[in-house]
Amino acid sequence: MNLRPEVSWFARQMERTLRKHDAKGGWDGCEISDLQCALKREVREMRQAIMFLRAAEDRAYRNNTQLRRSKLERVIEEATDVANYAMMIADNTNRMAELHGLDPVSCVPDDEEAPR
Repeated sequence: MNLRPEVSWFARQMERTLRKHDAKGGWDGCEISDLQCALKREVREMRQAIMFLRAAEDRAYRNNTQLRRSKLERVIEEATDVANYAMMIADNTNRMAELHGLDPVSCVPDDEEAPR
């Protein structure tokens, strides 16, 4: 499967963030309910980051490129955290299927091409 450039870029953001936290261990032993709580927290943090970005765009900060860049980066970091927790939930759920003797869940065949 050929990934869209945007998906490939975002996957690299996700992997970079995961690697920063490798010392904490993986997520395979985490309860889905705990991951769901963390996901909700990250969604709140992302909303706040977006709100701060909008405020920076609306005010005199428009001419402060360093501040605007930091606000943009914060939104990307929080969106990455949201995606990572969602991925962890999906991965653990898929692992649960295997534990119950079911084939791993695959929504898209590996050889399917991404639309252009």
